[in-house]
Order: sequence, then C-alpha cells, then structure tokens
Amino acid sequence: MTQQHKKCGKGGFTLVELVVTLVILSILFAIAVPSLLGYIHLSQFRKNESYAKTMYLSAESELTYLRTGGEWESFCSKVKKEGVLNQSFDESDEDRKKLVGRIYGIRLDAGEYAEGELSGDGALVGALLSQDTYDKSVLNAAICIEIDVESGQVYSVFYGTNCKGLYYGSNEDSKPADMSGSWLDIDYSKRDRDTRREERLGYYSVQDAVNAVSLDATKLKITSINLVNGETLSLNWSSNVKDQDLDKVYYEVKLYSSEDKAQLLSINIPGRNLKTGSQSVAVTTEDNATKDYTFPVEYDRTNKRATLVLDGMMNAKLYDRLDKLSADNEAAFRQSSDTSITRFGGKLEKPLNVYAAVQVFPDPNAENTGGEEY
Repeated sequence: MTQQHKKCGKGGFTLVELVVTLVILSILFAIAVPSLLGYIHLSQFRKNESYAKTMYLSAESELTYLRTGGEWESFCSKVKKEGVLNQSFDESDEDRKKLVGRIYGIRLDAGEYAEGELSGDGALVGALLSQDTYDKSVLNAAICIEIDVESGQVYSVFYGTNCKGLYYGSNEDSKPADMSGSWLDIDYSKRDRDTRREERLGYYSVQDAVNAVSLDATKLKITSINLVNGETLSLNWSSNVKDQDLDKVYYEVKLYSSEDKAQLLSINIPGRNLKTGSQSVAVTTEDNATKDYTFPVEYDRTNKRATLVLDGMMNAKLYDRLDKLSADNEAAFRQSSDTSITRFGGKLEKPLNVYAAVQVFPDPNAENTGGEEY
C-alpha cells in the first residue's frame, strides 16, 4: 500500500511577484492620476463658467433696475471713477472698434468679500451681485464685471477661483502694486477658451447671451431700455430678436409726459429699419395724425442694441436752409431733416419731463411669415 503525504505550509508571494505587482500598480497610477487631475481641472473650469453666467445675469438684472429707477447716471459715474478702462480692443476690427472707450471693469479680488466692508470698485461689484446671491461664499473668488457705460449693460463677467485677482495687461493703472502670486491678465486677446481653461477662469459675455441657441418657440421681449438725456435725447434698447429675424418684427416706441402720463408720440419702427443711418418711420402725434418722419438710428449687432435719437440739434447749414423755406416746404423739411423734438408740436414744443416704453411684435405684413415663429 502506498501512502501519499500532503505537504502543508503557509503560502505567500515571492519577491519577484511583489516587484511585478508594484510595477503594474505604478503604471496604472501613472495613467490614472493625470486623467483624474485633468477631470478635476475641467470640472472646476466648467463650474466657474457656470458661476460667471449666473453673475452676468444677476448683474444685468440689477443694472436694469438702476436704469428703470433713474439711478443709472449716478452708478455710471462711480464705475468711471472707481473702475478701470479696458484698452485692449483691436481697433482694426469694426465691431470691437465701437467698444473703444466704453468698457470699464470693476473688480473684486479673491477673499476680499470675506474681509468685511468693501470699498472702491469692489463695493460696486458687491452692489450688483450681493442682492441676488444666496450663497455669499461664491463671492470670495476673483471677479471682474465689465460694463458698457454707453449702453448701461453688462458686457462680460470673469470668475476665477485659481488666482488672487484680475488685471488688464494693456492698462498700467489696473496692475496691482504687488504682482507676487497668481494674477491673471484679462486683455481681449487672452479670452479664448483654451487659455481660460488652462487657468480655470470662467467667462460669460453679451455675445454668449446673444448667440444662445434655443429650439423652443421664441417669446419676443425687450431685454433692456434706457432713455439718455445728454447731448441728444436718445432712446437705447435691446431685444432677443436675432439678426436674421429682424424683417419679421416691428418695434413700437411710445413717449409719455411724466406729469400727466399722457401719450405724446407713438413711433412704429419695422425691424428692417434697425440699421445705422437716417431712417424714415411712421409717427403718430398727440392729435392722432400719422406721418413719416426721419430719425437718426444706430444698430449695434454685437449686443443687439438699437439707438433712436429722439431730439438733436441741427447744424448751421440746415438752420440756414430752414429759414429760406416757405411754410409748406418747411413742414416737409422738418419731417425729413429736422431732428428737434419740437417739430411734433403740442406739449413737446416746451421743455418737459418724459418717459418711454418700447415693445416688440411679430410683423404680420412681413414676407414669408405670419408671425407663427413667435
């Protein structure tokens, strides 16, 4: 009889097996860690992009409140005094050339909000954002709000959690006294997505708001309105109408007396007439008479902003011509060439306080549409 004996003992790994295992783990970590860090980096960038958009909408909402409440001029003066002018726009580009001298940045450095009472341009940022921001901790980042002082709208918002603050490399006045640490240059040439992604710097601008794509039926709306009494009496407004759809809508501008709320003028402007230059549009005056009058109009495609000059002075040459016309010819001349608001007669012949309203409607007379898109 043959007896078989099992040899019993404790199992284990040999040195070679341990070395091979460690080498494999090292290779896996070498592959996985950069991918994980890249994912975290991208996640932070997307989060900051989202915060930038939220703050853009919040700041624009507050500016709309200031414009409609008659507080814009005062706030604008503070922006020009405390903010920094963006001098980095390329004047060789026609669209960006229009923005030269108009875009001011107001900034909040990282941690500045948590330190307590704000001052300077940081206080202006806080005024625009703190009202609608539930979680105040998000304001402890580096933030820059760019404001178009001509239109009274937010041009863009930067939001960074990976830097101490933001500055314009082209404007020495914006550079911090101590450049140690991480300070990011936000000149126009440094705003491309790849550059910002590297720095995890969120950004949202008026172009992003205009180019947002929606597959739903569009509800027409005026997104901002501003009546400016300066060298001219100008009415600025913007809407959500795309350039390709301007022919399908018309704008109705109404001017009222602040004293008794009486309607003074009703101006019907077809969307196709929203282009820079003198435009003839239908005007209904106090006596309900409707005639075509010429107005200076400007339309900025960059931010969908229209400007209608309601009242402006004529030059000496036109005044000289007016003096030589007969009564009948004078009336026709005032309709086509005069830009004085007194040409409409009635209460507008004397100085008075006015306010304006703008609405946008689908145009049932437009070609290839019955307004069904809106």
